[in-house]
Amino acid sequence: MKERIVYLDYMRALAAVAVVVLHVAANNWYGFIGTPDWNSFTFYLGCTRFSVPLFVMISGALFLRKEGPIDVKRMLCHNVVRLLLFLLFWSVIYQLYHLISAAGAFAPQLLWQAVKNVLKGETQAHLWFLYMMIGLYLVCPIVKTFSDHASKKQLEYALLLFFVFDCLMTVLRHQENPFSRIASVNMSKLGIAVVSGYVGYFILGHYLDRYPLQRKYRMGLYVLGIGSLLFTIGATYLESVAKGACEEIYLNYLTPNVFFMSAAVYTAMSKIQCAKGVLDRGMKQIADSSFGIYGVHMLFVFFFWNAGIDTFRMPGIISVPILSAVILMISLFTVKGLKRIPGIRRLL
Repeated sequence: MKERIVYLDYMRALAAVAVVVLHVAANNWYGFIGTPDWNSFTFYLGCTRFSVPLFVMISGALFLRKEGPIDVKRMLCHNVVRLLLFLLFWSVIYQLYHLISAAGAFAPQLLWQAVKNVLKGETQAHLWFLYMMIGLYLVCPIVKTFSDHASKKQLEYALLLFFVFDCLMTVLRHQENPFSRIASVNMSKLGIAVVSGYVGYFILGHYLDRYPLQRKYRMGLYVLGIGSLLFTIGATYLESVAKGACEEIYLNYLTPNVFFMSAAVYTAMSKIQCAKGVLDRGMKQIADSSFGIYGVHMLFVFFFWNAGIDTFRMPGIISVPILSAVILMISLFTVKGLKRIPGIRRLL
């Protein structure tokens, strides 16, 4: 994995940027429905839904790239342990931040309280991604055995099951018409879970890496991706306005629209070539620190919001990208600083 794959670096950097934009836009999204600011937040939320699936697809492309079984002991002792330590570290940091903010000052007992809260499962919301990735790493050796021996048709069959029984089912459960209710109830009784959840995106990343699409199929996927993007924004807007409450169903990562958006972004980014220069160096810097950026960026979101600097300071269409850029750069420099600390460097 040490050999640099440039287009995967660019994808990782794009996913990191998208996650920051997503969380900045989401932090004031739950309210003010139909206002210009809320419309702007909805737009940015829709545009960045590919972020988490793209991270998973990158992992799938990397871990399933080389033929041969994965060393289970190394996977557990290296990858899983590293993620667990990363999760514990940032979970305690966020708990401590909230406890200090509530108390108004640091006290030694707050550190122990933060640890106890984390052990009880009280972790920062955005760190759910780490739990999911730990789960993927645990099943990765099994998925790798399948991917090594699977034909192209078998991989496509696995992706079809994922699309139907996860992505399509997510939407069917939400619909209130008789057909959707009958279909979702009966399909759920089949209990198909082999490629469920984010394992599907893991396999999708491997598939698109192993079998790059021909130009005519790429063009079709791009059309689906753009259509899905417009649908995500439009459907979220219309349902939220109609209900008078924020409707998140079409922002779910496991929906057909996000599936096509993510596949289109992955495919488009895999074709990008960039000469060495400022842009290439910048993308590599963000890519190399993307793990740490994911961990730390919400601290700065909370800090700015507590200081009264949020997405309502300016029109939302402007404030989201400006605040996102500032938080991204501060997060990047923070991660670079943390990497200079020997004990913490291994986590980032």
